[in-house]
Amino acid sequence: MSPQSRAMVACLLTQCFTLPETPEAAKAIQSLRRIAAAQLTGLRRITRASFSRIDRLATLANALRERAHEERSDNATRCPVVVAIVRELLTDVAAAVPTDRAVRNLARVVGYVPTADDDALAVRIIAEVCS
Repeated sequence: MSPQSRAMVACLLTQCFTLPETPEAAKAIQSLRRIAAAQLTGLRRITRASFSRIDRLATLANALRERAHEERSDNATRCPVVVAIVRELLTDVAAAVPTDRAVRNLARVVGYVPTADDDALAVRIIAEVCS
């Protein structure tokens, strides 16, 4: 998968975060979704992605989310894995820095910062789903 496709999947995956609705968390989620949507629009324009391609990428994003749910059943342990998946997908995509910062901020605000185990699981899930 190309770096741009990985970034688009990451932007689509950011839409799945459901976190405790504290004012700080709600603000961080809203900011992440706004930034990721703008990023996705820009990437789609640059790559001239068709609706069918976006649909395929959305299917991948959903499959990644479902695998994270299979591995970690509760929100407190699943969200750090999803954060790690998003960040891994954004690796080496310079244009994705705003989305990466926003997802890091979200993780910090709600206390769901990925551990080394979460990072390793994220890499494994991406390899399984995107192979």
